[in-house]
Amino acid sequence: LVDKRQRKLLLRAGQILGDRMIFNVTPSPGATACLATAHENAGRVVKFLGSRATFDRERFQRDLGR
Repeated sequence: LVDKRQRKLLLRAGQILGDRMIFNVTPSPGATACLATAHENAGRVVKFLGSRATFDRERFQRDLGR
């Protein structure tokens, strides 16, 4: 990511959220951050889709071994 106002390269995860869109940038290696972001985004996508979708948080945690 580039901060055009400060004219600096940003070496961290970034996210742009819109009303019905999500755009994520995670520098490599970012596996831990990617999984956490996926968890958060799953909840956001369910909200976007309303009653047409569900997200089983308990199963997600169980599959992670938590």
